[in-house]
Amino acid sequence: DNVLMGISKGSRLQGAVYQITDMSGKVVATIYGDSYGEAHSGALGIGSYYVQQIQAPAGYMVNNQRVTVRISNTNDNVKLTVYNKSGNFKTTVSAHGPRTVAPNNQAKFYWTNVSNASTTTVANFFLHVKVPTDGARAGTFYTGTWSGTATTFRVEYKTNYADYRVLASGLNSKSQYSYDMSSIALGLSSGEYVTDIRMVFDRASAGMKESMAPCLYVTVLPNVVNGYQLINRAETGCQGEASSSVSGGNSWTSNTGISGIAGGWTSATAQSITVVTGPTYIPYPLPGKLPTTGY
Repeated sequence: DNVLMGISKGSRLQGAVYQITDMSGKVVATIYGDSYGEAHSGALGIGSYYVQQIQAPAGYMVNNQRVTVRISNTNDNVKLTVYNKSGNFKTTVSAHGPRTVAPNNQAKFYWTNVSNASTTTVANFFLHVKVPTDGARAGTFYTGTWSGTATTFRVEYKTNYADYRVLASGLNSKSQYSYDMSSIALGLSSGEYVTDIRMVFDRASAGMKESMAPCLYVTVLPNVVNGYQLINRAETGCQGEASSSVSGGNSWTSNTGISGIAGGWTSATAQSITVVTGPTYIPYPLPGKLPTTGY
């Protein structure tokens, strides 16, 4: 069963792509699985052919077995059944930051191993960053760059007054972007500040991860006490890419947002801790003998 996508074992699946070649390797036809999970080539000339799946239904692994088919007369009707294994869905993330930081100074939080560790392409792959607003405020956010097939993503932010808003969309995963997440730069209301930042990729190929790590600079509030812990929390997740099961009679569609989605998700979390160290005041030593006046 494909648990993430809610598709039972043995269901017909749409969306597979097959390539038919002759014995010399020349492509004769490319055929596509329809809503009944069937792909039809139409009439082929007499001879031998190879049939091979080149794209699996969404959420499944490619079955790359090459099958030889022999057409002995024009009335032959050859049927093949292809089985696909369910994809394994997994995401990963590691969080990093400095060991210590002083009040009123900047700290750099960054994230590595931000990956779609699934065996298949997924939809709505995301990195969610929680700003430690109990002791700091968000500054500049860098999106990093990403490996794998180029895709598009958007950057969203949430504040202590409002739910998620889209800051930028249609961004290229191969390019890095930077955004000032301060209250002044975003034109937020008095007392309003960013609490969460999220990057959402429309699609993420299997194994996609950061090439250049995304990061966020935060400024520690001036009144944070010595020894206070700033916690850099991060989460990654994904959803099985849009697919349909024929026999089950249910359909799934790729989502344009994340809020309100029940089921179909997998995620991973990580955190790092940065300790606030206040300035140390060393009293000026008094001389053994105080100076005397001139009279």
